[in-house]
Amino acid sequence: MLNSEKTSNLGVWSKCALINTRRCMESVYLLIESGMFKEAVDELCDIEGICARAKAGPGVVHTTIAYLEKLKSENAVDSDDKVRVVHYLRWLRRSVDLINGNPSAFIVSTIFEQPKESLLIKEMERLIRKDYGLPRYGISAIHDTEDVWIRCRQLGGYDKFDNLLSILRGHTSDVNSVAVSPDGKTLFSSSSDNTVRIWDLNSGSCSAVRLFYLNRAWKEI
Repeated sequence: MLNSEKTSNLGVWSKCALINTRRCMESVYLLIESGMFKEAVDELCDIEGICARAKAGPGVVHTTIAYLEKLKSENAVDSDDKVRVVHYLRWLRRSVDLINGNPSAFIVSTIFEQPKESLLIKEMERLIRKDYGLPRYGISAIHDTEDVWIRCRQLGGYDKFDNLLSILRGHTSDVNSVAVSPDGKTLFSSSSDNTVRIWDLNSGSCSAVRLFYLNRAWKEI
């Protein structure tokens, strides 16, 4: 468990932290539109910044993914910054639904599920050891405090990134079929849970759900 002196130093991880949602949404947009790509990468590729965006709301996290995709495609972004952008994208695309559903439980734990080559693991370990003064291991012991966001970590894992780019969570039963729009931006999935979900492939968010039954009209839910 963490004592009050340590929890008071954890800033954005605290449940008492106040988040400026407008700044989360506008700052990166202005940096990108101004051609300040280096500054935009530093703003987005920051674990505590992602934590703040997760607390600001699900829409902010999906917008963050869209901005990262834009920076990934910018030729003016240098190679080192582009690697950071890709690593953050790999993390968020696979974990966005977990983070949106319960950011307090999943931000740190999903980082430590990344492969060992991920820059996020190195950045998170630096925060834990240097900035927060916590031990490298045994982090699961601090998960019950009222005021702290940092959760547990796991040991081991893969060395390299695999081919899985994103996980789309939402259906509660088997998925029977999928289709992608001609422009490659939207995916449609139907399931035995009697729903069709419409996914925005750029952000990984579910933009709409349709409930259906045989020989009956669609119903939006």
